[in-house]
Amino acid sequence: MMDSILLVDDEEDVLEAFQALLGRQGYAVECAGSLAAVEAACAAQHFDLAVVDLTLPGGVKEGLAAIRRLAAQEFRPAIVAWSGMADDDVRREVDAAGADRFLLKPLQFPLLLENIVEALSQRALPGAAGHHEAVPTAAPEDAQPRP
Repeated sequence: MMDSILLVDDEEDVLEAFQALLGRQGYAVECAGSLAAVEAACAAQHFDLAVVDLTLPGGVKEGLAAIRRLAAQEFRPAIVAWSGMADDDVRREVDAAGADRFLLKPLQFPLLLENIVEALSQRALPGAAGHHEAVPTAAPEDAQPRP
């Protein structure tokens, strides 16, 4: 069974590009461009991992709400947040909302893929049944460490 990913971003070209790239890696990828679309996707299925852009049509508050919604699910996915905003306040809000990792946009596909693989493998460790423990951010220099 392939891992399922919910990719959340309000830029359709970003969704299409990363959906195609992740699909070629063997992932089943659903896309959502708004909080309402995240709600609908979560009602329809469980995801192993979600990649969530903070800036959705309703602004950062909508991106944070999407992360909180995903983190509150009974079968909680690993959550990777990404954003072009790098200030410490935003990162604290992302952590508080329930994201496991934070990546700074723009980012290259290999870094995203590395974080997805690590988050999914961490999720599969014994004792992680149904719930994902927080995972430290990847060390590559493109990744932004969490405070």
